[in-house]
Amino acid sequence: MRQAKCHVEVRATNPTPATAKLLGRFGAWFVPAGDDLVFRSQLRDCGDVNQHLQWLHGMLQHERKLIRRLDAEGAGLSVRIYCDRLPITLAPESLLIAHQMHLPIEVRPVRA
Repeated sequence: MRQAKCHVEVRATNPTPATAKLLGRFGAWFVPAGDDLVFRSQLRDCGDVNQHLQWLHGMLQHERKLIRRLDAEGAGLSVRIYCDRLPITLAPESLLIAHQMHLPIEVRPVRA
């Protein structure tokens, strides 16, 4: 059985102008996606959800205080995992992004 193909993002759902301005501190990392701002894993040709989560954690780990501030100000931040097949298995170290930054994880199926 083949491994699920996944991609991962940190999403600010319907950010207020104030939280959008704070997200601007990340430069071009967060890009518009409809009414939301999204920071997507930049790993290419990689469907492993754990590698995507670890990459995002590495990119954002030094900004934990800002991430928590954004969340406290109502930025509606979450980690979204999109996979073409469920279930998926998350490695313990892959959950660090959610734990350290106090972000919920959403898993959403997508069609292959």
